[in-house]
Amino acid sequence: MTFSPYNSPVDPAMYSTIAFFLMIAGLGSSAYFFVEQVTKSKNVRSLSRDFSLAMISAVFMGLGMMFTMLTVGIYV
Repeated sequence: MTFSPYNSPVDPAMYSTIAFFLMIAGLGSSAYFFVEQVTKSKNVRSLSRDFSLAMISAVFMGLGMMFTMLTVGIYV
């Protein structure tokens, strides 16, 4: 039985590019969430919409941070 080494599904040369775009998407969705919270009154807001926007922002920023750490050599 021969074993083959594990190969990453994402090319390590692309880590910084992926991190950049995920962080930009996370910052953009966070900014949109902030604008939504500031400009809308309490009566118009929806908990499900606010929660979904916050989750989208958190996922983009979390993945962006993970790829940023992979870029600098902190393997998680």
